[in-house]
Amino acid sequence: MDKLEFFKSLGFSEYESKVLASFAKLKNATVKEISQDSLVPQNKLYSIIKNFEKRGILALIPAETKKYNLINLNTFIHQRINEKKKNLKELEKTLKNIDS
Repeated sequence: MDKLEFFKSLGFSEYESKVLASFAKLKNATVKEISQDSLVPQNKLYSIIKNFEKRGILALIPAETKKYNLINLNTFIHQRINEKKKNLKELEKTLKNIDS
């Protein structure tokens, strides 16, 4: 499974997954650099970045040119994985109830 498919499997959209894969590769970058690497249009990228900032995945690096850096991605991913595990356990429990 490549990075793009991994991020999609965690519930990120196609564009969000492309942005995360680019940040994982570039570490820190401007909107233009991420747009060029990910092929996500800049107008879509701004809302994704704002969303990621709110979720604590990205941080703005204070500089003359705005650059962003991935932060807490591993923590966020582990939270998503734990949520998926919990949902799977609930599905298994429901299946047992249906069978009985």
